[in-house]
Amino acid sequence: MVEFNSLSGSNNISEAEMFQPRNFFLGLGAGVVLISVASYMLFVVALPDVLTYWKFRSAVATPVTRVLNVRFVFIGDEESTGKVFAKYEYVFNGKTYTGRRPSVYSSKHCSISYHQYLYDIIKSFQDKRGPLVCYVIPENPAESVIDNTFQLDKFFVPFLFVLIPGGMGAYILITTLLNTTRYFESKYDMPAINETDL
Repeated sequence: MVEFNSLSGSNNISEAEMFQPRNFFLGLGAGVVLISVASYMLFVVALPDVLTYWKFRSAVATPVTRVLNVRFVFIGDEESTGKVFAKYEYVFNGKTYTGRRPSVYSSKHCSISYHQYLYDIIKSFQDKRGPLVCYVIPENPAESVIDNTFQLDKFFVPFLFVLIPGGMGAYILITTLLNTTRYFESKYDMPAINETDL
């Protein structure tokens, strides 16, 4: 009788080599998941704020005439970040408009110090302790924002998640697809079985 070990030849075949098709689908799945994470961070988290910043980068500075409401809200149990909500009025070309956007950034990835600074300058104006301007798009004066500055930390975390998982996912996916044949073809030839051995 032929022993099982004799069928494997003289080389020791590892478990990974015995299940090469499984490795192909694992690589395919891992690549797709990592690219999906990077795509979410790019198109849902980072890109909308990039486009908003770009839209307001050349807006016209206009004095705020009145702050109707301003609030600072902590987000999360540890109060590690927050967000500012504000409602203000301004006059552009003789017409009064109401704005509700303190910042060009809609999500919470800016540092809490940035939101605290934004709240302080709006609250100071409301308490008559300092001036305040908003930035208005001349083609659509109803659109305005109080702060249109570029905040590096707002984009650092999202783009870090875009580059690292995205790069790893693309590498895994491409190398897996380019080596498809290797996963489905055995490197080892099974020895011929003679009928006299049975």
